[in-house]
Amino acid sequence: MNLNKLTILIGLFSLVSACGIQKSYFDAEMGLGTRSQRSGKLIEAEQHYTIAVWRAKNHLDDKEISSALYNLGTNKRLQGRYGKSVELLFESINYAAKAGTFDELAMGRRYAEIAASYAELGRWKSGAVYVKKLVLIQQQYTGKEAAFLKILFRKYKKNLAKLGEDISFIQ
Repeated sequence: MNLNKLTILIGLFSLVSACGIQKSYFDAEMGLGTRSQRSGKLIEAEQHYTIAVWRAKNHLDDKEISSALYNLGTNKRLQGRYGKSVELLFESINYAAKAGTFDELAMGRRYAEIAASYAELGRWKSGAVYVKKLVLIQQQYTGKEAAFLKILFRKYKKNLAKLGEDISFIQ
């Protein structure tokens, strides 16, 4: 093997190793963010998710970027920062579409978070677009997710009716 081929192979090996390390760090930040959020430490979780977004955007692919943005967007909603939540969740959806690896349940989680943030902002008509998408797949969710959707649908049905909007799509 000549020196040029060996140099190329070493370079490729280094690149692959670096990506693996970056993925490990990304996974660690996501895990720490999830643990912090579950224990009510929302600012700490935000810091971990922000690092995960940075790491994903600089070293990983669209799937990881979308996942990190989704977690950060959810965190912002829990903090009451609804406008920022919507912004991050739209960005997550765009990366998810590019990645093409998310199933309808994963996409539905993004829609539910957007609808929940829009509800808190009183933007019922904007959120209804995402509720309509969720209605089609609601039976696939179980447990806490199903309960969350039930509450979300009830809020939208009540508030859209007050606005004189069509609510026939909500069961």
